[in-house]
Amino acid sequence: MTSPRNSSQIKDNNVRTLLYAIKQNGPIAKRDLQHLTGLSWGAVSSLTGELQERGYVVLCGKQITSVGRKPAELDINGNDFYLVGIDLNTSALSGVVTDLKGRIVREWTRLFARLDYDCVMETLFSLLDEILLQEFPEKCFLGIGLAVQGFVDVEKGVSVYLPRVRHWKNVPLKTMIEERYGHYTNLMHDPDCLMIAERTFGAVCLGLSQNAILLRLDGGIGMSIMSNGQLHMGANGKAGEFGHVSVRKDGPVCTCGNKGCLEELASGDGLVRRFVEQVNQGRKTIVDISTLNTEGYRALAMAAQKGDALCMELFQQMGECLGFALSGLMNVLDPELVVLYGELANYRTLFFGALFEQMNAHLYTGIAPKVIFSEQGKDAAAQGAALVVADHVIDGIEITAELEQLAKEKEEAGKNK
Repeated sequence: MTSPRNSSQIKDNNVRTLLYAIKQNGPIAKRDLQHLTGLSWGAVSSLTGELQERGYVVLCGKQITSVGRKPAELDINGNDFYLVGIDLNTSALSGVVTDLKGRIVREWTRLFARLDYDCVMETLFSLLDEILLQEFPEKCFLGIGLAVQGFVDVEKGVSVYLPRVRHWKNVPLKTMIEERYGHYTNLMHDPDCLMIAERTFGAVCLGLSQNAILLRLDGGIGMSIMSNGQLHMGANGKAGEFGHVSVRKDGPVCTCGNKGCLEELASGDGLVRRFVEQVNQGRKTIVDISTLNTEGYRALAMAAQKGDALCMELFQQMGECLGFALSGLMNVLDPELVVLYGELANYRTLFFGALFEQMNAHLYTGIAPKVIFSEQGKDAAAQGAALVVADHVIDGIEITAELEQLAKEKEEAGKNK
């Protein structure tokens, strides 16, 4: 005989199954939910009713059919339960508010006046204060997700290292944010958040791949690996440090201390450092050196587009190094898809030809992954961070306990009348 406790667990598991199905496929009719989940019609009818009662899902019109009655469709409630997603990147701080489905309600961008611990934390808290306390004080927020650059201890919620930020070491962001705002908070490496956004809204979700690599190309280089539809985090959560693969044993010294890292030869910040070295050695350029502090690699890209020989050479070198490194990665992992994302990827015409040539020259016979450029917007990492929290929220739903508590509250209210 099934115990009450086991019965509650089964019911809650069925609720989560339905909520995930609605989140991923809504708007969707109950009959389609029955076929998709394998649950009985009675379970689908009663449990979706309880999800409606708790406000997680809503009716959203009629399904289009050629004959007969048009069944009502269900979708995630986009008005009452919100999530915050933050992309903590040293080039800028991006924030979004989404619903449980990951749909963006509003977005923000903040720049850092200085790259030091105090300024970054002040800017982060100021943005969260604005979102949670000023703009949406009456809304129910279910959690905060952070996509963080550098090295992240996901299990402990600690940002171990944030590139270029002075006095930043082992910052317990999860604990600090949860204590300040009282909301569940999750930290994740930013390329993994991008992969989740891509899996949900981009090319990966269209069935093109269950095995994919995503590269974030901007000031630095970040990578995420998806294997059989799941993120590959590695034994110690450090998988994806593609920027610190050495591609030239006699190359420039990287910030990590090794020589010839991809980060030094193919990232935006690396391009700027190589550019400055060449100019100091007497190379001519049309770039206004005074703009580097504000424009960085964007100034080099614009000069390359105008035919500046030095900048064109640097982007050519970038493509060659990326292509060579990618070929080795593909030979090992054999992905179906490689996704390139980031502001630096917007200048693809300057380096993609060299990348493709070097990649194909070193690929093992028969390996031919598709390389695409992501169509996700600038807030994709923040959106992915919110999606991670959405899954945590759904996994933690115990609707039986919620309904029992609601019944008790109604009973108590009735006694007090």
